Amino acid sequence: MKKVLLMIIVFMFSMNLYSVEKDVSIKVESIQNIPKKKTNGKSWDAFKGDIDIFVQATINDEPTASTEVIQDVSDSFVTINETLNLFVDLQKSKISFIIYDKDVNLNDFVCEINIQKGNLKKGKSELKCNNGLSLSIDVNY
Repeated sequence: MKKVLLMIIVFMFSMNLYSVEKDVSIKVESIQNIPKKKTNGKSWDAFKGDIDIFVQATINDEPTASTEVIQDVSDSFVTINETLNLFVDLQKSKISFIIYDKDVNLNDFVCEINIQKGNLKKGKSELKCNNGLSLSIDVNY
């Protein structure tokens, strides 16, 4: 009987049928090295305004939670200190953080940071975008 139970457990793991969804809280602490302009050299807003920045969390490319928009950020650093609560399978899900400039019609993409399946670690982390921007988070689950 023990042998059969052990075989079933091994089979479940090998078939990746075992999933553990957890409540995960991610405190978005700050964003550093915020670009002053879009990659095309234009201002973030049509009227030469500064970036109106926010962070959106996605699970497997589905929008799940967002921080509030911080208006008119003129510095390269902003403190956010907002917690995003997610219910996620840490072993099977890709978690992404997408940073946007909030606009009236269509938000401007700033950068995206992807955390592959099984790689979201507890504690404080600094995540980097390919454009130099970095996102400081604190993860608990």
